[in-house]
Amino acid sequence: AHAYICEGWVVPAHYNSTAETWIPRIMVRKTSTGTETLASTFVAVIEPYENKSNIKSIRRLPLESLESAPFSDANVAVEIQLADGAKDLIAASDVENPRNQSPAWKPNQLYRQPEWNLQTDGQWCWIRSAPDTPRVCRMEQEDLVGIRKKLDAHIKKDYLRKVQAPAGVKPVLRAWMELN
Repeated sequence: AHAYICEGWVVPAHYNSTAETWIPRIMVRKTSTGTETLASTFVAVIEPYENKSNIKSIRRLPLESLESAPFSDANVAVEIQLADGAKDLIAASDVENPRNQSPAWKPNQLYRQPEWNLQTDGQWCWIRSAPDTPRVCRMEQEDLVGIRKKLDAHIKKDYLRKVQAPAGVKPVLRAWMELN
């Protein structure tokens, strides 16, 4: 990989502004060395706000198999510490896995984020935790397949039936967690 220092043009004001600013940036260029598949993962958190951000800090966290084998960087977990003390965890799995890396996400196979003590088999997961709020699992005696069937039925019956979806689109629940 080659790294470059450059400048990028931005509009620091509203969209209809004529003001412009050039800010420093780092650019990285990767090149293939043969049959290697090039793949990059870009992670960004964008927060619309006025005057003051509601985000205190953001950090990337690792994802791993239940045997503690680290997942590749294409599998992403981000912890967002909010100004009010709440925290968000967003986890996204590399379901395509173009480099065929192992360990990798597989349907109905758990992976974990150790700092949050999270285990899930979802492709995507978002958890908001208020300060000093215990995590509660209300169906702890069931397996994930049974829980998913119950939640799918509940969501389709109570929530998704009110949504107008394009013909042929099937609602599928990927992950669900409530913290009380």
